[in-house]
Amino acid sequence: MNDRPLKFHHQVIDPDPPGRQHDITLVADLTGDGRPDIIGKAYADRHVDVWFNET
Repeated sequence: MNDRPLKFHHQVIDPDPPGRQHDITLVADLTGDGRPDIIGKAYADRHVDVWFNET
Protein backbone atom coordinates (compact mmCIF):
# COMPACT_ATOMS: atom_id res chain seq x y z
CA MET A 1 0.00 0.00 0.00
CA ASN A 2 1.18 3.52 -0.74
CA ASP A 3 1.81 5.52 2.46
CA ARG A 4 1.85 8.91 0.75
CA PRO A 5 -1.14 11.16 1.57
CA LEU A 6 -3.69 11.72 -1.17
CA LYS A 7 -3.88 15.22 -2.60
CA PHE A 8 -7.04 16.73 -4.05
CA HIS A 9 -7.85 20.09 -5.61
CA HIS A 10 -11.19 21.78 -6.17
CA GLN A 11 -12.42 21.73 -9.77
CA VAL A 12 -15.74 23.26 -10.88
CA ILE A 13 -17.36 20.98 -13.46
CA ASP A 14 -20.70 22.79 -13.65
CA PRO A 15 -21.24 26.16 -11.96
CA ASP A 16 -25.03 25.78 -12.20
CA PRO A 17 -25.93 22.05 -12.05
CA PRO A 18 -29.45 21.05 -13.13
CA GLY A 19 -30.40 19.64 -9.72
CA ARG A 20 -30.34 21.19 -6.30
CA GLN A 21 -27.73 20.14 -3.79
CA HIS A 22 -26.24 16.77 -4.73
CA ASP A 23 -26.55 14.39 -1.80
CA ILE A 24 -24.73 11.53 -3.49
CA THR A 25 -21.73 11.94 -5.77
CA LEU A 26 -19.90 9.00 -7.30
CA VAL A 27 -16.86 8.82 -9.53
CA ALA A 28 -16.54 5.94 -11.98
CA ASP A 29 -15.32 5.22 -15.49
CA LEU A 30 -18.72 4.87 -17.18
CA THR A 31 -17.44 4.85 -20.75
CA GLY A 32 -14.50 2.46 -20.33
CA ASP A 33 -11.99 5.02 -21.61
CA GLY A 34 -9.89 5.02 -18.42
CA ARG A 35 -10.99 8.52 -17.36
CA PRO A 36 -13.21 9.21 -14.32
CA ASP A 37 -16.78 10.34 -14.97
CA ILE A 38 -19.03 11.87 -12.28
CA ILE A 39 -22.55 10.85 -11.24
CA GLY A 40 -24.63 13.09 -8.96
CA LYS A 41 -28.03 12.47 -7.36
CA ALA A 42 -30.01 15.13 -5.52
CA TYR A 43 -32.25 13.92 -2.71
CA ALA A 44 -35.33 15.91 -3.75
CA ASP A 45 -35.03 15.36 -7.53
CA ARG A 46 -35.96 12.30 -9.54
CA HIS A 47 -33.14 12.53 -12.05
CA VAL A 48 -29.48 11.63 -11.99
CA ASP A 49 -26.86 14.06 -13.32
CA VAL A 50 -23.87 12.65 -15.21
CA TRP A 51 -20.77 14.50 -16.34
CA PHE A 52 -18.63 12.58 -18.83
CA ASN A 53 -14.90 13.31 -18.77
CA GLU A 54 -14.11 14.41 -22.31
CA THR A 55 -10.63 15.79 -21.63
